Amino acid sequence: MDFATQTLITTVASSIGALLAAGVGTYLGQRKFRHERSYDARVNWHRELAETVKKLRNRSKALQYFRERGSAAEEVLEAVKNVGELAFKFQELAEQASLYAQKSTCKAIAQIVSEMNSLSPQFENPPPKNSNNKSEETPDFFTTSLMGLNIVYDLLARDLRELLGLEKLDEHQKLDFFDKQ
Repeated sequence: MDFATQTLITTVASSIGALLAAGVGTYLGQRKFRHERSYDARVNWHRELAETVKKLRNRSKALQYFRERGSAAEEVLEAVKNVGELAFKFQELAEQASLYAQKSTCKAIAQIVSEMNSLSPQFENPPPKNSNNKSEETPDFFTTSLMGLNIVYDLLARDLRELLGLEKLDEHQKLDFFDKQ
């Protein structure tokens, strides 16, 4: 083989190798980018839903207080408006659970949302306070809703801690704490 042919073969082989390396590198880079974007989206969804649940829980407690206290209509209407907006946002984010949440969390959120939706007529027409039909064992609709929100918040916190690797951090901190004593 003469020098020109050997140079040509080396150049072609190097070019093919470079193209393959570039293709594999691009594929791996895009895959990593998609994974990072997916991770960021999951973390953001968990944070946004947890923040919405926290606000909804606090505002629902305030609304319950206003209603029990017999507050002025303007105060109650403002509280109802805030709770309504947050409930709508909660519903929208909860519907995205199948995209971002773990399967167990997604099932629990769907069940809690279903239970809360079945309670919505009671918010519009609450039973009278002196009603004897109410069983002592059945909690009122505010309590039931707040319990559901607490469950959702706890599930989101657990999943987010796992996503961010905070569970492992806590285990190491606990060990360090007990080792020092």
